[in-house]
Amino acid sequence: MLSQIKSKSALYKIDLNNLTSEENKLLNYCAIKIRKDFDNLILEISKEYKGNLNWILSSLPSRNMYLSPLFIRCCYIALIDSLLKKKRPIYEIILTDKPFSIFLKKHFKECGYKIKIKNKESFNKYLWYKIKPFRQFLYALILLFLRYLGRKPLNLEIYKTNSKKILLDTFVLNSTPGDGGTIYKNKYNDRYYTGIFDYVDKKEKEGIFYYPTIIGFKNPLRAFRMIRSSSEKFIIPDDFLKLSDYFKILSHPLKILKIKFTKIKFLKYDISYLLNEENINNSCNHSSIFGLLNYYFALRFKNYGIKFDLLIDWYENQLLDRGMILGFNKFHKNTEVIGYQGYVISPALHLYIYPNRSEIQDQVVPHKIAVIGEKLKSNIKEFYDGLNVIVGPAFRNQKVWEKKYFQEKNKIFKILIGLPIGLKDSRVIINKLIKIERRLKEKIPELQTIIKPHPTHSVSRIKEFFNDNDLNNFIFYSGDFHRKLNESNLLITNASTVALEALAKAVPVIIIGEPNGVLQSPIPESINNIIWEICYSNEELLVAILRFKMSHNKNQEIYSQVAEEVKINFFSKVNRRSVRDFLGLE
Repeated sequence: MLSQIKSKSALYKIDLNNLTSEENKLLNYCAIKIRKDFDNLILEISKEYKGNLNWILSSLPSRNMYLSPLFIRCCYIALIDSLLKKKRPIYEIILTDKPFSIFLKKHFKECGYKIKIKNKESFNKYLWYKIKPFRQFLYALILLFLRYLGRKPLNLEIYKTNSKKILLDTFVLNSTPGDGGTIYKNKYNDRYYTGIFDYVDKKEKEGIFYYPTIIGFKNPLRAFRMIRSSSEKFIIPDDFLKLSDYFKILSHPLKILKIKFTKIKFLKYDISYLLNEENINNSCNHSSIFGLLNYYFALRFKNYGIKFDLLIDWYENQLLDRGMILGFNKFHKNTEVIGYQGYVISPALHLYIYPNRSEIQDQVVPHKIAVIGEKLKSNIKEFYDGLNVIVGPAFRNQKVWEKKYFQEKNKIFKILIGLPIGLKDSRVIINKLIKIERRLKEKIPELQTIIKPHPTHSVSRIKEFFNDNDLNNFIFYSGDFHRKLNESNLLITNASTVALEALAKAVPVIIIGEPNGVLQSPIPESINNIIWEICYSNEELLVAILRFKMSHNKNQEIYSQVAEEVKINFFSKVNRRSVRDFLGLE
């Protein structure tokens, strides 16, 4: 018992917001170790709600860290449990998560441990958190009302074609005009299936339609107008929906709130409180709303008698994917559904992209899952071995096969910062570079640092988080990523496919490790680590940059060998045969 320990100096304090290097490595070890346990937890709590549409499209079974805090909370439970089993006499745990602190206090009180739980979350932040369901419901109400107003009468003539009808699930971004994913001058710049129409003839193109999810638009009416102006064929789901469908979607929170949990254990910890708290707090999650919208679109699509031969879903196994796939599996049984994973992502934290048994049973998994490289196939089957996994064209990554045209005579050492989609991760990366910038300049006077934001975020959005003076020596770039990559000596990133793209161009990579979370490295450990490195601290980052600078010329031959292996194993070529096989046009 901790109360029996007399010397307080022997006691141990853990700050979940400021983990030591040892603690962070243990946390990452725990994240890997509990994957199966966590998946079994989801399978167990999902048994009772098999076939329940609202449960299927809720945050808890999603396993998605962007929607649900459950996995990371379970990682922290495993970390604390591991420290206790190592006989580390914890006397205090510091965190900024009120519900998790309540859970820990209750658990340790029942166990007889005298461990102080200190929650540093401000009252205003916690209050904002508590009213989240009301905020999100109000926003969903306004959003769906605007989408309803943006509906237009259907022109069913465009669906009358003798060509194979294919629906491509995609995204339309409110980003820099002309960037990938945007519509500019009535033309859609497709960053998800880049060049796909180069391999189909004019007649076949008549049967291919885009199904857009809009990202970054505050007003969907503006997005709809932009989409309707495009020369490509887009299907706006709301044009098919009825008023009653919107009311059904808005009833989701009431239905999900009926679900209650008692005596659900994870690693012998009763986490029922955490489950109930999350179920309430995420009851109006917008991903659930859009998942339901996609589901009702599939239903109405059937009612109009429109039949598609193939649905290609940009498959991240998110709730909007599940709604669409479930709708097509139920109402369009003759439509083949392919889930296309046109990206590479960190498996440690993003375990949700790998389907599990309950998702198979609930019909939210595609008939086939297409990955972009042969070496990615086995990963998908981690939680369910019976998946049909194929290799599809790496549409977004074709430029890895282009020759790198970096000028070796240029004395400037160029570092390219490829920011991930997460704003928090982006801030971590830039802050680390700001803190070592002066020392780095002393060691490398001919240094140039270029920051490339993720396409879903503008340069101005990234700059909002920093003082102008902090960014004086950084160059922001919003153009073609590969143009800058070809000129760069080093890439710094995390959680992004661009890490592998850089390796395929023989450009070394530094992955920034989250100091208080689970590592988001998309680079498989099988790749020779002479060309890449993970850095957690500022000092590690400085040392790694200097190492790559010093070894740049010496290791070029090895870098080139690794690059060839990465291209062959992880980026399937895009050509006429691969595209037409993928679309079933041969």
